[in-house]
Amino acid sequence: MGFEGISPAEYRSKIQMELCSLYVKGGLGNGVFKNGKIVSLEKVDGGFEAVDGEGNTVKARKVVLATGIKDVLPPIPGMSSYSVLIKWN
Repeated sequence: MGFEGISPAEYRSKIQMELCSLYVKGGLGNGVFKNGKIVSLEKVDGGFEAVDGEGNTVKARKVVLATGIKDVLPPIPGMSSYSVLIKWN
């Protein structure tokens, strides 16, 4: 993938910058990521309309559902010592 050896926070930042430059209105490279909670999402003509927890309405042609992930290691002695399973905070 080209991002070996970087932290999840660095990876997330790089991907956000790339997405902002590619998927924006008119291809102008001015996309914005916002942290928050979507409380409703409806399909409307030509895309979707979402309302966030602050009451702001956002219209979009596409929606990405990102829920996160959490590693659950089995109770095997020594399992947490493998570098592939490093816990990032």
